[in-house]
Amino acid sequence: MKIKGHRFTKEIDNIISEHMKNLGHLPNPYMKIHEKIPKYSSKQIRYRWISKLNPYLCTMPLEDNEKLFIVQWVENNRTSDGIIHWKDLIKEVESKFGKLRSENTLKNFWHLRRRSLSKQFKEVNYDEPNITFEYENLIKDDNLSLFKNKDEENISPLPSDASRIEILCWVASEQHKRDFPYSKYFK
Repeated sequence: MKIKGHRFTKEIDNIISEHMKNLGHLPNPYMKIHEKIPKYSSKQIRYRWISKLNPYLCTMPLEDNEKLFIVQWVENNRTSDGIIHWKDLIKEVESKFGKLRSENTLKNFWHLRRRSLSKQFKEVNYDEPNITFEYENLIKDDNLSLFKNKDEENISPLPSDASRIEILCWVASEQHKRDFPYSKYFK
């Protein structure tokens, strides 16, 4: 992988941090810092500050309640064309939990979660004649305890002649109910 521009060093990080202490109150301190260290653009300096150097950033792993909040916030606030306004989410997380999280932290959590979920529900290749479809077996074996909550013995029924796509949608729905039991209260 080719690295764009120059790498940041401890010395450069210290210069940025020192100048942000003095210039951070100005409207665009990154441009003024760029004048002091011209081999880095103001955009690079800004990104380094907001993602790594800001001393108020919380670098601890996300807690479960933060993860749940992020998932619900994105579900409720993404635009109709799928755009997520990360800056708004950063403000909401800081307001609710008192922790300033970097945009990278939130994006990484969201995209890793999405990738993980998509791996669980791979596309089925209908051209292959002898596919063993794990969710069909799950339904046929009545091994539904995977989706039962402590307080919930009944789960929504699924017809025995359901198609593969119906089974997949049902499993996704039941898993969502299991993983996010309070999501129905946030819509």
